[in-house]
Amino acid sequence: MENWFALSVRTQREKRSNDRLVERGFETYLPWERRKTAYRQFPLPLFPGYLFARLEIPTLSVTDRGWDIYGVVSPVPVPDEAIYELRSRERDGWIVCPDRFKKGTRVQVLDDGAFFEQIGLYEGQTADERAIVLMTMFGREHRLLFPINVLTAAAGRIDA
Repeated sequence: MENWFALSVRTQREKRSNDRLVERGFETYLPWERRKTAYRQFPLPLFPGYLFARLEIPTLSVTDRGWDIYGVVSPVPVPDEAIYELRSRERDGWIVCPDRFKKGTRVQVLDDGAFFEQIGLYEGQTADERAIVLMTMFGREHRLLFPINVLTAAAGRIDA
């Protein structure tokens, strides 16, 4: 019985490795996300340096070490449900990643910088995946940008 396995591949060669596996008859899955800049959109693998392949036995000889494929990440298969979940998030060939927080959610800054433990309201996300947070400082509201990974949902109310 074939299962899905994560394969480690050379970064920036994911599509090439994927295409060569498909040519050899393997079922593969390489999820893409859309990155946006102010001027253009471009595709990037959702998991840089990795792709999924359906294999009967997770050995390097099956995938052939050529083609910039380093090997199977783990002998434990990736559940079919995980692949199905990723595919269900695709729209027009792109994985749509929902915002981590809903607009208006109270968020707290976890970074050790000047805004450590400050609370604000989540406003949205920029094209380069930075969070826009509305904070009240010095009697005025300010929109500030933070890396999305330094925020967590906050409980309680925001003090003015």
